[in-house]
This record gives sequence, structure tokens and C-alpha cells, in this order.
Amino acid sequence: MLFYKDKIEINDSDQISIVIAARNEYENLKKLIPLLKTQTHQNFEVIVVDDRSEDRSFDLLNKFKEGFPQLKIIRVEEMKENWNPKKYALQLGINQTRSKIILLTDADCVPISNRWVSIIHGQYESETSIILGVGLYQKRHGLLNVFIQFETLYTAMQYLGFALIGKPYMGVGRNLSYRKSIILDSGLFKDIQNITGGDDDLIVNKVGNKRNVRIVINKESQTISEPPETFFEWYRQKIRHLSVGVKYNLENKVFLGTLNFSHIGFYFCILILSLLKIEWLFVSVVYLFRILALTLIIYFTNKKLKAGFPVMATPFVDILYVFYYVVIGFASISTRKILWK
Repeated sequence: MLFYKDKIEINDSDQISIVIAARNEYENLKKLIPLLKTQTHQNFEVIVVDDRSEDRSFDLLNKFKEGFPQLKIIRVEEMKENWNPKKYALQLGINQTRSKIILLTDADCVPISNRWVSIIHGQYESETSIILGVGLYQKRHGLLNVFIQFETLYTAMQYLGFALIGKPYMGVGRNLSYRKSIILDSGLFKDIQNITGGDDDLIVNKVGNKRNVRIVINKESQTISEPPETFFEWYRQKIRHLSVGVKYNLENKVFLGTLNFSHIGFYFCILILSLLKIEWLFVSVVYLFRILALTLIIYFTNKKLKAGFPVMATPFVDILYVFYYVVIGFASISTRKILWK
């Protein structure tokens, strides 16, 4: 990924449909819709599906529509039985699109540039079905935000890197595009209709391959979101994200399981060697070698994506990541009911 360069071919005449599922997102929609309105792409539509919002979201959207003819609003008044609310909202939105290409983002995201739509669209080639974009978080003060920046960067490094070697397994719904046909032809949403989460990674996991998936990392192609402000908010978000991992295909489970096991196993071995009073110099050299290699990889990835992670925090946050993966991993498996909003 460090040497990867995006293909930038702009064709504004081809249509693309932006689909957003929103519930009680008044403040976020107030920021997002004006930025979508300023996109330079000449042929696009925005479909916002309001899932029974109890704030003023629906009224706000109707006000925006007066000066934004590309905006289409769908209101969900009643849930369909056996459907997850977000899946149902996205399905309604996708069914109403006019174009062959769908671009997904969340209501709490904003595009970094007014060329976001054009650059994402410009990645498509004849065989391409899915575009994996980058979705970052705003930099804020505090340990939680430092960890969020690290986890976001680490996750991006994995899913973008795996896609480049022909093993795509996920994307992020904050910045993901695919052809409408892969949803309609495969009936994917029906397979995952009652699951909270998975509208991004399970789709990539099921139909993505080395020929039909491309990545885009250009700064102008990225979105950025407000990060969770409290531990509980972040915890609930990560439970939702990780809970769908058990539904990945076997090959991806093996790849990711091996990667995470090696991460956890490294620190376990360091602890055992220390307790056994193995020569401290040997243990220190092993630890420093891995941390130096990881820090360099994080540094260059951070630079490539122009992310905001403080790289010098890598040694400390990497240890926290082990505890995070063990605790959140078990919690995501044992939690029965996971809510969207």
C-alpha cells in the first residue's frame, strides 16, 4: 500500500447515487447535506432514508430539498418484520436509485473535498464492482481519541492491504461504493437483513475478489467523522462492528485469526519469557525489533493516508490494542441484541 497510487480519471457525465441511512441525525445532516451540494460531479443524486427520526431531521431534509433538486428523501414510518432498521433503510434507498453505481456514507461523516464523488467514481473499470474508500475520524484530545486513531489506521492498513494482494474482506460504510447489480443479483441484503452491521464488510466478504475490488486512498477521496466522545459510545460501536466477523468466509477467518493471534501471542510470549527470567537483553531485543518495525509501518501508512495519529504513541497503544481485541472480541460474541441507534 505504501507504493500504491490511485487511478484518477474523472468522468462527470456518468451518474452515481449517494445513499445515506439516518436516524435522529439532525445536527450531522445539517453539516453533511451542504457539503454534498457542493460536489463538483455533474451527474449525481443523494438519497437520504430517514428511519423514523424523532428529532427534526425530516423537516430539515425537506428544507434542504428546496435548493437541492438532486436530493431525494424517503421516510420510514413503520419497520418491516424480521429486518434490521439500517438494512431496511439502505434497501429502500438502493431500490430507489436511478444509477448503476451506489456510493455509501453515514450521516455523521463529511467528505474532505468537493471532488469526493468524482474521484470515487473515477476508480471504476469494466471489471470493477466494489471500491473501498478510507473513512477517518477527527483528531481530538484524550487517550480514547488516540486509541480510536490507531485502531482506525490499523484497520485501514489491514483491509486495504488485503485487498491489494487479492484478498478483500471488508470495507467501511463511511466510504464504500459498489455496483447496484451486485446487491440486486445476489440478494445480499436478504441474507443479512436481520443483522446489525455488516452492510459494508459482509458484502465485500461475500462477493469481493482480486478482480472486482479496487481501493482508493487519495486524500480528496476520503471522508471524516466525529469520533465517539465517551467510552460507552465507542464500546457499543465496536461491538456492532466486530459482531459480524463470525459470518466471514473461512479463508478470511483464518487470515485474520492468524494475524490477531500472532499479535496477542507476541505479548504473551514476552510475558512468559520475562517470568522465566530469560536473559533480559534477548527479550528486550525481540520486543524492540517488533515495535520498531510496527512503528515504521504505522508511520508510513499514517503519512500515506494523511491521517492524524501521533505515531510516537504506537508502542503504548499497541499493548492496549491486545486488551481491546480480547475484551471486545469476547463481548461481541456474547452480546445477543445489538442496536443500530
